[in-house]
Amino acid sequence: MNTSNERVDSLIDEAFEALDAFDIERAIELGRQLETLRHSSCFEILALAFDADDKREEAIAVLEDGTTKAPSVWRLWQLLGNYYSDSRRHEDSMSCYQKAFECPNVDASSVYLNKSIALLRNQDYLPAIKAIDHVSSEALQPLAISHKMHLLNAAKMFSEAAKLGENTIDLPLWNDENAAQLAEVHSELAFAIWKSSLDRDRAQYHAWLAISIDKSETTAAWVIRDIAAETSPKARHMTVMIRGRWHEPFEEETESPGFYANYEVVAETPEEALAFILPFEPEKVRNSLGIEEYTSRELAPDLPKGVYQVHPGYMMFPWEEA
Repeated sequence: MNTSNERVDSLIDEAFEALDAFDIERAIELGRQLETLRHSSCFEILALAFDADDKREEAIAVLEDGTTKAPSVWRLWQLLGNYYSDSRRHEDSMSCYQKAFECPNVDASSVYLNKSIALLRNQDYLPAIKAIDHVSSEALQPLAISHKMHLLNAAKMFSEAAKLGENTIDLPLWNDENAAQLAEVHSELAFAIWKSSLDRDRAQYHAWLAISIDKSETTAAWVIRDIAAETSPKARHMTVMIRGRWHEPFEEETESPGFYANYEVVAETPEEALAFILPFEPEKVRNSLGIEEYTSRELAPDLPKGVYQVHPGYMMFPWEEA
């Protein structure tokens, strides 16, 4: 490899590291350097940076320029198709995916996956299912399975979704790296079972498995609420911040930290809200949980009580300062 190629590869690696770190200014700077070197990766990097900075139209303009100047780069067509889809330009997005398929060395599985997502957004469920069935890449199978289950449920093909989930849930492809997709599969399987057979025990089993992997799984939370079907004229929307102590120290620490987490709940009282929240947190921390603060809002007499949204992440703090 010559020095020029090494320089380009180094800039590309550094640019994607900056994007991962949300260092938008640095990513744009590196993208401009690659543009000066006339390397097509500049268009992808600049577009991703502008989009991360909530400048979608600028990102689209960069990709429109890029696909004109480097029309054989499939990644540019795919990304432009994704952004068109996000902007509700469905026909334009489909045209971009077709252009991507025609490029040399295209990763067809990646394009089919993104095309299927765009078709779902347009509520074209059957074409979306057909597209996802073309995803053959082993690396993309976890995403393909979870996405197809969502498609089948959206198309009200609940029995088919349940069958797919039951046939794939125990495959050796699941690991820590795709745990989010496994949680989605359990969540969609719970939904499919509940809709197709009203089997409370099996539906709850998979819903709680989903929550144990990813507590923010909204479909699983819906299944749990729908099965319980508890309403009350006194129920209210509440935003609840809980406080607890983690069950073990983090790396290079000697004490377990404290944490805060936020939930959106429908309940009659803060105490009842906490009772709904408890099983969403790891079993080893539940005895330490309490309400730090809460906001009680409008009445919700017709909504099933329970957890509606889990805000992502924890806010950690040294326990001794609590």
